[in-house]
Amino acid sequence: MAQQKKNLSRPLLAAAVVVILLAAIGIGWMLGRGGSDEPTQPATASQGSSSAPGGGDTDGICGLPVGSQEVPQEGPEARWEIRRQLTVPSAPDYGPGATSEGAPSCFAHNPMGAVFFVLNFQGMAPQQQAERIEDGEIEPQGGEETTTAKDVLTVRGFKAEAKGPDRVDMTIVYGFGSGPLTAIPASAVWVDGDWKIDGTALGGGSEQVTSLDGFVEWGPK
Repeated sequence: MAQQKKNLSRPLLAAAVVVILLAAIGIGWMLGRGGSDEPTQPATASQGSSSAPGGGDTDGICGLPVGSQEVPQEGPEARWEIRRQLTVPSAPDYGPGATSEGAPSCFAHNPMGAVFFVLNFQGMAPQQQAERIEDGEIEPQGGEETTTAKDVLTVRGFKAEAKGPDRVDMTIVYGFGSGPLTAIPASAVWVDGDWKIDGTALGGGSEQVTSLDGFVEWGPK
């Protein structure tokens, strides 16, 4: 299978957000090596209605229920943390259900589980991300940069479409504070009991959006 080699982009100031996001999508939004790999500055949970899946069947690596294959029309309740200057969610029904050497894993085998995986993927260190790309590879870069709290890239909303049980195409909307919104596409595939980034689909472009029309509004409040 064809291999794609992409370079990491390191986080810059909010004024450069569009350039950073355009570069980052080529490798699954890996926004570089800035900040700590450990969670900092926990954000408050979303106040939206819970959309927890039902059903007790499981086929994942750590027993999370498969649950509903429907894309929720309201953002599920989640605990939000900041990892590597991005907001990252977790929830008992969607994941992550396990952590290995600081890297989250084990997400529910449903569309919302895939969304949780993709968002957690962004908070991983480059070497950890490389292990979670199917049919692709990355080339980590050295060096670290720090950013301030105002530079945290925050989830604002999403839309997702299941292409069968083992693939979910999605678009995530991010924003810096009250600044412009940027929509970024990604695809997750189910491999060996957990989600991975589809490396064959890397390279799609991001775009600025003026509103969340058409998206499920979701994120830390």
